[in-house]
Amino acid sequence: MFPELEPKYKQFLAMFTDKNVVLHDGEDMENSGDHDMRNSMLLTIYLNMSAAYIQANHYTLALQVLDEAENACGGKAGSQIYYRRSQAITSNLASTLDDLRKAKAHIEQAINLFQYEKIHKQKPKILHMLNLDNCLEAYNDQAKLVMKRLEERREWEVFSLKRKIMLWIILRFYSNFLEVEVDVVGGGNIKTRIR
Repeated sequence: MFPELEPKYKQFLAMFTDKNVVLHDGEDMENSGDHDMRNSMLLTIYLNMSAAYIQANHYTLALQVLDEAENACGGKAGSQIYYRRSQAITSNLASTLDDLRKAKAHIEQAINLFQYEKIHKQKPKILHMLNLDNCLEAYNDQAKLVMKRLEERREWEVFSLKRKIMLWIILRFYSNFLEVEVDVVGGGNIKTRIR
């Protein structure tokens, strides 16, 4: 119908297969700006994957993805990686006190790095477009949550320890006064004797 538009739209209707797609993993990049752009995109993908794993309650996978993100960035973890690590550990209700202490250290590191990262020194509209306008507030909320979870876990550990001690005391007390012998007598009858 419109022959002059046909070549323009042909590229949008192409089928992409293994034959017409070439994989570039960044080895042939010569421009440092290209490397930075690639690392930035990889970091965004990894952070989104970790957030998805946290939402799905797969905390170990979230931490593995964050380790890969740090490796992809040349071993330089930014504040967002530390923030997500803290989130993954804090969200896991099975986290131990040591794990929660690590989460606290991660969020403290994120808050410390925040003030030195260039991305956070942009104009407010740019930060809003990148959804980074409330990072510090989110980091502080995470720090409060970590402290709350640490306190809850400490209380649980103390309660659990008290319960174990009380059970041990009760068993020791009654084992001194009562000795119950159970003898299996022929025919399946059970005979008990209290001394």
